[in-house]
Amino acid sequence: MSARIPRRLLLRGAGLTVLAGAAAAATTPVRPGKAQSLVVAGRARARGWDDVGVIVWGSPDRGQYGHLVLPQRRAWGRERLPVSVFFHGGGWREASSWDYVLGAARDLARYGVAVWLPAYRGTPSPGGWPGTFADALTGVQAVARLSEHAPFTPDPQRIHLVGHSAGGHLAVWAAGALSGDLGAAAATGDDGPAELLASLAAQSEVSVASATSLAGVLDPVRAVEEDQDQFVVDLLGGTPQEQPERYALASPLEQLPTGFPVHVVHGIDDRTVPVQTVEPYLERLRSQGQAGRIELVRGAQHNDLIQVSDPAWPVTREVCLAAVGAPDGR
Repeated sequence: MSARIPRRLLLRGAGLTVLAGAAAAATTPVRPGKAQSLVVAGRARARGWDDVGVIVWGSPDRGQYGHLVLPQRRAWGRERLPVSVFFHGGGWREASSWDYVLGAARDLARYGVAVWLPAYRGTPSPGGWPGTFADALTGVQAVARLSEHAPFTPDPQRIHLVGHSAGGHLAVWAAGALSGDLGAAAATGDDGPAELLASLAAQSEVSVASATSLAGVLDPVRAVEEDQDQFVVDLLGGTPQEQPERYALASPLEQLPTGFPVHVVHGIDDRTVPVQTVEPYLERLRSQGQAGRIELVRGAQHNDLIQVSDPAWPVTREVCLAAVGAPDGR
């Protein structure tokens, strides 16, 4: 299929993790030599993947397209597959794209998972508030229509969101929104965008089984106040003092606790999204007994978590595949 899709460049990314229940975070040493593991989290590795490529499911001008990667087909017919919806990072910028996480997506697909990488409009234009958030919701909802474009059937009970850096924020936020929780914004005066996003979420035919943040921005307020994150300011059109309602609506922290597991993988040596900026999120995860995992990867920097050649990748891959579960559904 031919479509006029803008070429984008990588700007930014990040990572972190949480343990089931109210578990304490633990540092995770990387284990070299597992890049070609034949079985991960009960899922066997195939020889390769089938790269379906770009699928346009709506208006490209509204970010309604994405890239689909399937497991290498073992037989004719339509397999029923779990789906990982993988949001790319890049500081929520219009110049960013899924290109830099495509290797990670292909490796996940080798273990029997369909990987859908939705596009979204970014800043400075035409994305930002609330367009980028609306695009994240509709990108997840597009999973229900993927069988119209590719030879498989998405398993509606096994839709898992994952994202790196800015994409980690969108994955966790979208999972919460689609589960009926738009955070503290319901009590604020920013009703127009809140109503728009709530309406989009309510129309979804897709339910989310889990969310995984890889070096994600999970507390936008702290990211700005502690790390002077200009990307967040651009996304939300101002500082927390200038746009408190938007920060409340856009914050994964304000969505806790959730009704689904939230997994966080973060590099301890990450200088792009320092681990300190997600500490309030982790503390709330622990104190509220939130289901999920926390993996703080010793020696890992921001992009190491999604580089398949890096020793940190097996940690990320295991967390993502364990969230999906074994082929028999365990």
